[in-house]
Amino acid sequence: MMLGAQEAKGTALRYFPIFFDLDGRDVLIVGGGEKALQKLRLLAKTTARLRVVATDVSEDVAAAATPTVVIERHAFTEADLDGAALVFAASDDPELDARVAAAGRARGLPTNVVDGPAQSNFIMPAIVDRDPIIVAIGTEGAAPILAREIKAKIESWLPAHFGEVARRARELRRRVQEEAQGLIDSRDRAAAAIAIQLAPMLTDAFVLTHSASATVREAILHTPPEQVFCTVSAPFEEGRSFAEDLRSSELDVELVDDADAEQALERASLFLIGADTVFRDGAVCNKVGTRPLAEAATRLGVRTFVACEVIKLAPIDAPERIDDEHFDITPPEHIDEIVTEEGVYSSNDVRVLIDRTPFLREGYSILRSS
Repeated sequence: MMLGAQEAKGTALRYFPIFFDLDGRDVLIVGGGEKALQKLRLLAKTTARLRVVATDVSEDVAAAATPTVVIERHAFTEADLDGAALVFAASDDPELDARVAAAGRARGLPTNVVDGPAQSNFIMPAIVDRDPIIVAIGTEGAAPILAREIKAKIESWLPAHFGEVARRARELRRRVQEEAQGLIDSRDRAAAAIAIQLAPMLTDAFVLTHSASATVREAILHTPPEQVFCTVSAPFEEGRSFAEDLRSSELDVELVDDADAEQALERASLFLIGADTVFRDGAVCNKVGTRPLAEAATRLGVRTFVACEVIKLAPIDAPERIDDEHFDITPPEHIDEIVTEEGVYSSNDVRVLIDRTPFLREGYSILRSS
């Protein structure tokens, strides 16, 4: 019904605006005069391979020949369409243009007759070129003079240097993407190194986890323990999906209600968690509920290990309290080992790693100053 209403109002689009990728494609221009020259100059800005076919070629068209612009002096035949991605009929012979258009359309090729929209299956817009910014203005052929006026206004609004601004923005985007991918790759390498260092502790172990650490997941999948107990981890209950994920890798996993987590610790040989932050004094900030489980592990003689990338180490001691109710801080006396890509450290010794890692101090100083 919506489409019908649009059509009734005369607002349906006959021509759909697109940008055609011509990189390395063949474009055929039939004609050797002024019309062909205008198309040749426009298309020469692309990376297409251009072929001009005409019996008579003007001096300007002939002078445009390059390794990617081929001039063929012969009468048009349908074989000239072979391999073409785009076709322009740009001769001064209406009968020839009509024949080119009919042959192109019969093959399903995008075909344009210069000054002949009725014979074309696509039309050319007025173009404002501020490479890589391209603005195309179309009136469906109804008002070409208006299109030119709009083009003139846009050209005055978009100075020539805007193209350079866009190129710099594109380069910045590329660099940001590279940096982001670099961080992802670095994180993956760190998790793999941590998994290798945790392998001896996980072999034949009964492991309790809390929340859903990607680093813990990597370690468990690298060296599957005898059994994994996953807490539900309220309030978001991410432990449920974490347990299902591990089960999908054919691990023996038991989902444990948070209220029963301490009982599960009695069957565990290792309490393994990730971390939001590990402080210089060895305290650990992690999902709420971590501290009581670590305290219970200490009472039961179960060792608590933290899997943590170096980037999560903080060059300050833990605060007395945190304002976010979704996290808690576990004191260092309830943390046995902190496993990083740089090695395994006791909670008392992690400060050695932090102090010899300058970017942690420098990064924290920048954050504090901002």
